[in-house]
Amino acid sequence: MTIYCPGCGSEAFKRTYEERSISVPFGPKVEYLAANCVCSVCMLDGDFYQENDSKITEAEAKSRQAAYEALVQNLSLRNYAPPYIERVLRIPQGSIKRWKHGCSPEAAALLMLVCMVPNVLEDLDLRGVSVTGTEKCT
Repeated sequence: MTIYCPGCGSEAFKRTYEERSISVPFGPKVEYLAANCVCSVCMLDGDFYQENDSKITEAEAKSRQAAYEALVQNLSLRNYAPPYIERVLRIPQGSIKRWKHGCSPEAAALLMLVCMVPNVLEDLDLRGVSVTGTEKCT
């Protein structure tokens, strides 16, 4: 399959690779090899082969998973057991254990919030307020 410059249609371009990194909050930087093409005719540059999106998505997922593991460890060091967190946040039992095999951005965001706001779990537990805002029904 022949690739053409999207600007002028030329086949004359140079393809180079550059190491880049990406991270999510609380996650490590994960490096990936980004491709860049520069057209010799019109000087347009970009990812003509459209390969960077998948590399970025994969690197972001690795960083998010490492962030999740760091967040769970942080909560464990603060003596929060997964069943307690699940009960207070009203999420299905076993969710945190399942997230170890790959967590969604939403799950990671929830754990980040719990880690960033001191005593949020105790406040929710003591006040009997669920994360949906409804009152506790004993």
